Amino acid sequence: AEEQAALTEANQLRKPGHPLSLSERVEAVAALTARFPERAEFWSILGELRAEAGMNEEARLALQRAVEKNPRYAEAWYWLGVVE
Repeated sequence: AEEQAALTEANQLRKPGHPLSLSERVEAVAALTARFPERAEFWSILGELRAEAGMNEEARLALQRAVEKNPRYAEAWYWLGVVE
């Protein structure tokens, strides 16, 4: 239940128009990812937000972790293609 609530929060943080700044959203998702490091979804959202922030190397590393955790996670592969 806690993990699902955290994933819901991470998905809210990725939405355009969120009241937090992009850097605050990156930090918040990084903290969630640290709590649930085995879930590809968190790594993918972290990579997506880092890419939006222009942090391409950090984004690439997060997205690589996402596809290592779940090689079939299409969204992570998409964002990996964006940053490489």
